[in-house]
Amino acid sequence: MSVPDLRRNATVLAKVAGRTGMPVVATASVPEGPNGPLIPEIQEHAPQTVYVPRKGEVNAWDCVDFVEAVKTTGKKQFIIAGTLTTVCMAFPALSAVAEGYQLPAESHQKAQEVERTGEPLDSERD
Repeated sequence: MSVPDLRRNATVLAKVAGRTGMPVVATASVPEGPNGPLIPEIQEHAPQTVYVPRKGEVNAWDCVDFVEAVKTTGKKQFIIAGTLTTVCMAFPALSAVAEGYQLPAESHQKAQEVERTGEPLDSERD
């Protein structure tokens, strides 16, 4: 996914959260690293965002402060988004589900597969 597409998608999620008052917990494993800092559009469109700095943990769920921030929302269902589906999203999603949280499936992974193969997924064929 291109950086402009990533920023646009994150901005859309932030706008929805901002307009609905949905809690937002944001984090970055190494803001100075290859994935960069949190994009400012998230805080701009969802001012209720709680930012939790991490000390390099790959799995956000391994960061006690991040898990505590999620628990503080009082929500058992949440949407997870990240730069890399296979790391940023998968690891904390699996950990959260193991603790009883519900994460609705999102279509980013489908989009990555279609982009990789150039073919629609079987479930998307006529």
